[in-house]
Amino acid sequence: MPGASLRIQSVLFHSDPAGVRRLVESLANATRIARGAALVDTAHLALGDSGDGPSLRPDQVEELRALVGDAFSFEYAFFGANLGHGGGQNRLAEGLTEDLLLVINPDAVAEPLLVARLAERMLDPSIGIAEARQLPVEHPKEYDPVAGATPWASMACALLRGAAVRQVGLFDAATFFMHGDDVDLSWRMRLAGWAVAHQPQARVFHDKAIGTHGYIEAGPVELVHGPLGSLLLAYKYSRDDQVEALAEQLRQGSPEQQEALRLYEERVAAGALPSPRLDPEGRVAAFSQGNFAHHRF
Repeated sequence: MPGASLRIQSVLFHSDPAGVRRLVESLANATRIARGAALVDTAHLALGDSGDGPSLRPDQVEELRALVGDAFSFEYAFFGANLGHGGGQNRLAEGLTEDLLLVINPDAVAEPLLVARLAERMLDPSIGIAEARQLPVEHPKEYDPVAGATPWASMACALLRGAAVRQVGLFDAATFFMHGDDVDLSWRMRLAGWAVAHQPQARVFHDKAIGTHGYIEAGPVELVHGPLGSLLLAYKYSRDDQVEALAEQLRQGSPEQQEALRLYEERVAAGALPSPRLDPEGRVAAFSQGNFAHHRF
């Protein structure tokens, strides 16, 4: 898709202004390179803020506007409410007209060829989502080393085809507040016939705490919303066996896991589970040892 129009979005939440500046500057550089390679034509960056108060002062917003120069047009919106990851991205993407949509976490830094490498992957018209390789710790889920096919894409940094988003919608924010929305979107894309690809040549630094075991340390929100998202995915994708097994595991687990189960049971009681239920034949939904794909390590 040479000369594509590009929209870039990130949702802030009590974000460090210096970190936001690093992200924006890196995206500006990467977008200029993609434009120089004629892979991207027009580009726009939208930051949405779900914090209790604005992460950026008006003067800091203007500094960012000056920083990006002619790389892309720029907007900053303070939501005045915590919309969650998917809700914030959906708000920013309302009326999406662009060919490509890049979603990226605010605690990320784009390497110079990130946008170009992801846009190159979109030259294959079958691909609905192309995800970047995360550093310093790669996501362990499997992918085809030749074709790049992967069961789902992490939205820490991923490029989506605008036509695919307009067909299937963006995030199911009514179901997933934080975790699981990227798996759900990937599976819905695949059910609609779009491919999901990993692009290891497109690299993004994702600033996460790493424990002594070499894995990313889960924060307090993830410890609750991670297992909650797993329950909701299992229910939405017609796997009652997975719901029952996970519920029993959480019932015997940590206080955070028990809280996740309590929140799920509240939804059951309120009749607030997702509908319709998808993929009863198991065409795309995979549940492997508590994960949503086989892991390489």
